[in-house]
Amino acid sequence: MGLGLTELENRINTWKPEKISISVCAVESAQYQFNPDEIKQVSGWHPRRIREFAAGREAAHKALAKLGVPPAPLLRGEDRTPQWPEGITGSITHSGDKALAAVASCSDYLGIGIDLEQMSKFPEKVFWRISLPEEKEWIYSLGPESIQWAAPFLFSAKESFYKAQYPLTHARLGFHDVMIQLGDKTGWFTTKYNKEHPTRRYPDNSGFIGRYILLEDYIFTLSLLKAQNS
Repeated sequence: MGLGLTELENRINTWKPEKISISVCAVESAQYQFNPDEIKQVSGWHPRRIREFAAGREAAHKALAKLGVPPAPLLRGEDRTPQWPEGITGSITHSGDKALAAVASCSDYLGIGIDLEQMSKFPEKVFWRISLPEEKEWIYSLGPESIQWAAPFLFSAKESFYKAQYPLTHARLGFHDVMIQLGDKTGWFTTKYNKEHPTRRYPDNSGFIGRYILLEDYIFTLSLLKAQNS
């Protein structure tokens, strides 16, 4: 039957770091009501894309409510990223019939990025396109069965890191611009900018934290940059 929304949300919220609010919404059953400005933004979109947008916003408002943030329109900026309320950082992801949102106060975290991938539907050929030689090496070192989860993990980790760093740097990264490595502890990973791109300038990312969790057929990644005083 797969992982239900309630169980998915409970497992993620049990696992997540403190002071972060995460909520889940089903794409097909989202009840989010667009305000006039949001209606303008989705005008002309494919119905499926509108449903995903609505589910992401519904999950975001549920997550914001847990932090005591009053409801307000959550518009897209010119760069297509959500325009979070002042003092809030957040991220939204979609996978299949699920939408998730994570938010936190900027006094606790400067950046958040999340990504959810369904492993059984992840094309193996994508692994070859997104991975660096060093990444292929450590994935193969895990054994022949590793690619089943490691390939979507690699994609998801790079996606979540991109979302976490973009509002801070506005750096548009490609998959080969960052290198992912598994951490010393299970469920953690590190991200480094690929220095083989000397024409690009990126800030130091030593403060970012990467975490992942396997949820039956899904892999969920979370990239964070803690505020200095938290």
